[in-house]
Amino acid sequence: MTDELKKDFEELEEDIIVSLEFDDGEAEDCKLVCVLELEDRLYAAMQPVEGEDEFYFFNYKEIGEEEFELSDIETEEEFNDVAEAFFELMEQDEELQ
Repeated sequence: MTDELKKDFEELEEDIIVSLEFDDGEAEDCKLVCVLELEDRLYAAMQPVEGEDEFYFFNYKEIGEEEFELSDIETEEEFNDVAEAFFELMEQDEELQ
């Protein structure tokens, strides 16, 4: 899986906080942890600001220098591939520290 990644896991220069609204109408402020590229597509890993040990994954599309759009990942298989790649990057990053 790691050899399919084309972008290294990097710290973002500043915290980017986005309020995510879920299907049930609830909203949660989440921090953009990283953007990764997998098989020529960009994905965002988001983590709740409240410090929960949970992550959300979305398709990521830049629409300007400082703007981006998030959309749901459509298949469970694609979601699982993204999650697996993200956690591999997290593990590698921890090993370097």
